[in-house]
Amino acid sequence: MLDLDTLMAAITGAEGQHSRDIGRDLPLKTAVLHKRRCSTSTAAVNVATTIGLTTKQQNTSLTVSARGGAQYKTIAAAIRHAQPGMRIEVQPGVYAERLLIDRPVEIVGLGHDVIIQTTTGSCLTMATTTATIRGVTLRGQAAIKKKQASTVDVSQGQLILEECDITSDSLECVSVHGQGASLIIQRCIVHDGKSIGIVISENAEATVEQCKLLSNTPVHIAISQNADATIRKCDFTGEQSYGVSINKKSKVTVSFAHKVRQFRILFDLTRHA
Repeated sequence: MLDLDTLMAAITGAEGQHSRDIGRDLPLKTAVLHKRRCSTSTAAVNVATTIGLTTKQQNTSLTVSARGGAQYKTIAAAIRHAQPGMRIEVQPGVYAERLLIDRPVEIVGLGHDVIIQTTTGSCLTMATTTATIRGVTLRGQAAIKKKQASTVDVSQGQLILEECDITSDSLECVSVHGQGASLIIQRCIVHDGKSIGIVISENAEATVEQCKLLSNTPVHIAISQNADATIRKCDFTGEQSYGVSINKKSKVTVSFAHKVRQFRILFDLTRHA
């Protein structure tokens, strides 16, 4: 079988070959050139397809802006359309909504003043295996409607809260409860909880690290009903607040920051036993 170079030499002809022989073989030359063009086109299609797939694979984030100009105007809409593992980037603004985290996502506030608030229940309810919330303000305002709700409610999975500002005008700012529920809260400000800052109960686990707990009444952190908590390098302030309440069936490990203005432990608080 002839290789391509030999075939092309036969088509173009050697010096002294009759013109009629060349003319006879022209259709074959055209066929070979057409084959080359087809191969080039196929390669271009393959490259374009590869680029398309790569772009699709790299699309791992969604954008939200209450003012418009992003993919979504609400965080809840972005969560509904997110694939597991996606990052949701939120522009500054006030988002009056309740968030049900029902798939593994990362929600990140961009810049200052990303405020999530609601008067009808919890700002954030955990309903998946793992999720991360970073750089947002969570305002529980249920008392405005004469209701009561935790600002953040974790009854399953592991929620990571980082660099958030959390308040509640009715119940606790953060509640983690139930077997298998886990909370990691780091570098957050938890303040002005009408009924406790953070509640860890019913076999739940929590790590509270490098947080500021301010003016939560009557207790900053309550640990009860076989819960297990680790508290590291947190700052507790508020003259009317105990640092931690713990009942005899729960465990807590505490390591202090360099400066602690006030830290009182209340053991076996009946209300949370």
